[in-house]
Amino acid sequence: MKPISVALLLFACVIAGLSGAILYNYATLNAAKKHLELLEADLQQHNRIVAEAERKEKAEMQRRQVNPSPLLFAPSISEDDEARRAANPVLHEKQRYLALIVAKIQQNWFVDDSMRGKECRINIKLAPDGAATSITPLGGDYNLCMSAVRAIEKAGNFPMSKDPAVYDALKDITTILQPQLQ
Repeated sequence: MKPISVALLLFACVIAGLSGAILYNYATLNAAKKHLELLEADLQQHNRIVAEAERKEKAEMQRRQVNPSPLLFAPSISEDDEARRAANPVLHEKQRYLALIVAKIQQNWFVDDSMRGKECRINIKLAPDGAATSITPLGGDYNLCMSAVRAIEKAGNFPMSKDPAVYDALKDITTILQPQLQ
């Protein structure tokens, strides 16, 4: 075999090998493009889901701003209690003292944006002098509940009626803490 034909044969082999590598790389590139397209579709779907969740959260926040809760702590009051309120002076006095207790808790309660949308159900037992003898979180966000416990402890003695019937109605309060952030 002549040296030129060997060189041409080697050159042809190199070209064939390169074209095979190029075809392999082209196929790999096409597969990578298809994979990228699937990932982009997944990302778009994820972004739609996140946008919908943000829209719902914003709507809920606007709804709460339109209808804010008058009390930070909303005591559990049945419709029957509401109907008897006007006729029952003890219930009326209970509501008045409960509002004073809530106001004192609010003064001592530190809340921040991380507590938005969270709640804590809490039970407070009070002594006749207004001292909290027991503070028990019953459920909800742990950090929010601990914040509420600290606020109640910091508040010290709460206003308390001298009327035994009113004290009896207030000595064991269960309420839900839902911070109202501006």
